[in-house]
Amino acid sequence: MAALQRKGCEAIWFDKRKSPECLQLNHIRGFILNVPSDYRLGFVLLPLRKRHWIAIRKIAGLYYNLDSKLDCTKCDWSGIRIKTLSSRAIR
Repeated sequence: MAALQRKGCEAIWFDKRKSPECLQLNHIRGFILNVPSDYRLGFVLLPLRKRHWIAIRKIAGLYYNLDSKLDCTKCDWSGIRIKTLSSRAIR
């Protein structure tokens, strides 16, 4: 949280009882989500489900998925997709 404050930002907890439709994306610079993730040992997929933190950042009007498990940053995030992903992550 200190890193966000140094950048003039703040983290606001989102109450999962609310609908992501209420998010005002024009006021949001990014998201930090804790999402379900497969557990792998090398190439072997284990039958365990863990949680993984990902960051989604808005840069020049586009959302970038900065998930450390991806081979590269993805830029395919529209506002509608963000609300859908947020909905899945909080349920």
